Amino acid sequence: MKSRYYEAELAYLREQGREFARSFPATAGFLAERSDDPDVERLLEGFAFLASRIRERVDDGMPEFAQQLGQILVPQLTRYMPSCSIVCFEPDARALRTAVHIPRGAEVAGKAQDGTRCRFQITQPTDLLPLELLDLRTSRTTARREKIALQLRIPPQGLESVRQASIRLFLHGEIPFATTLRAWFVHHCHEVTVVVDGKEVGKLRDKPKGRGFEPDVRLLPEKPLEHDAFASIAELFAFPQKFCFVDLPPLGKHAAEELELHLTFDNPPDLPHRVIRDDIRLHCAPVVNLFSTVSDPGRFQPLKPEVLVRVSERSPTELEVYDITKVIGSREGRQQEYAPFSSYGVGESEAPHDEVYYVTRRVPSITDSGTDLYVSLMTPRDAAPLERNEVLSMNLLCSNRGAAATLAIGEINQPVRGSPVFVKFSNITAPTPPLYPHDDVELLWRLAAHVGLSRRGLEDGESLRRMLRSYNFAARFNAHQGRLNGLWIDAIREVRSRKLVRLYRGAPVTGTKTIVTVDESEFGGQGEAALLGEALSEMYARLVHVNSFNQLVVQLAPSLREYTWKPRNGNLRLG
Repeated sequence: MKSRYYEAELAYLREQGREFARSFPATAGFLAERSDDPDVERLLEGFAFLASRIRERVDDGMPEFAQQLGQILVPQLTRYMPSCSIVCFEPDARALRTAVHIPRGAEVAGKAQDGTRCRFQITQPTDLLPLELLDLRTSRTTARREKIALQLRIPPQGLESVRQASIRLFLHGEIPFATTLRAWFVHHCHEVTVVVDGKEVGKLRDKPKGRGFEPDVRLLPEKPLEHDAFASIAELFAFPQKFCFVDLPPLGKHAAEELELHLTFDNPPDLPHRVIRDDIRLHCAPVVNLFSTVSDPGRFQPLKPEVLVRVSERSPTELEVYDITKVIGSREGRQQEYAPFSSYGVGESEAPHDEVYYVTRRVPSITDSGTDLYVSLMTPRDAAPLERNEVLSMNLLCSNRGAAATLAIGEINQPVRGSPVFVKFSNITAPTPPLYPHDDVELLWRLAAHVGLSRRGLEDGESLRRMLRSYNFAARFNAHQGRLNGLWIDAIREVRSRKLVRLYRGAPVTGTKTIVTVDESEFGGQGEAALLGEALSEMYARLVHVNSFNQLVVQLAPSLREYTWKPRNGNLRLG
């Protein structure tokens, strides 16, 4: 509940109460008197609190409708983004005999200044290779070609495991620098040459590939059948460092104990500064402040249909419920698991008439800038209302509210479940503040506008800009990132489209070529424009019809440099 409602009701009781008493002294004379009795003051404050809840309920704009509809149609518009960071592992390459796999979901932790232990989940699988990056050099071969030489060392016992593994690099630094260096690797790499003892021994067949847009490395867990067209946009605007990873192709037969990889770049954009050793890191992974726990038992009663989800081991101010993953009701010695309402009718032509589902409602917290989650049980259609008492037990996915954002660089360094205990690690970026979606009244209007824009198509600049602004949650919680996102959005000048025909498995398929023109002066570097373009390519590819495709081209003005992505339909690439 917002405190302004309470303060307004209390002020109304005290100020307007006196006016009312003057007009009706016979029936309300005591309202004109100022009492120092604490019991009277407590009564007024309690009544103001109850009245403020009613007033907020009148103003809230049907939150159940907006939240439930949003969770189904555009889930990224209704979710908050917990704190995120990049963690770097420091294995002793000489002690490793094979790659150590760290799965998605493994946990690391750090202790905040107030004593809260903040737990983070790793969001992309990471392999710790017996490999060291000793040094790097940069040089310019011609007026339009640049070269980066990576000096690597592999212990003898680790050669076999490194031969077949991709080498993942994290491009560390400020966003203009890191994204431009990413564009070097992903869009401008001409060749990768292996040099041993000063002699060229071969070239790698494949080029470096960018990481971060794959569905299996999302920052936030996704639910089955969830529409994910805007997931990459939401994550890019919340935590762009997540996309500053590139994979070098496996060394294969060219692996040696000491070698150099010479990467040649053709006509790359200018970097803000020279590349140094610390700008490229091995063994890094994004993390998000999420962890699994269980709730306190909550009593569901007909006269109290909503249950506030709480965890007894934590104070409400140091834990926030991100999602409910399982709900079990217990009554009279029997247990029943309930499915979320979003799964109603999925996989069935006719859902059972008396099936019971759980529904969640998120409300602003009365104690801080976070949110609280309520859960209730309901039946679809005209089934009889529930008139039974139950105890609800829930499995939860939680965050540490704003505590995780107070951690400094290097303070996420404590091992927990799933993290390798023999490897040191720490965060090399400061955790971001949590980002919350729009409140319920604004959400309803944004949801209606979002659906309208999606149906009409994003084929003009204004529609695309309006759509993207809906996902700039950082504008209210992270001023620097919010301004950066705003500049990227405002840089979109024009969107054009035309029909395109491609052969797929011998048959012609008609699709759309979308050309987005951006003003490169609004970006900190051309790499930012390329990264935004890749996120837009993901979005358009997931919005096309089943028998069509989209190919995105980003054109920079005034330089007229172009970045082009392959035609796609969802995860399917044509050509």
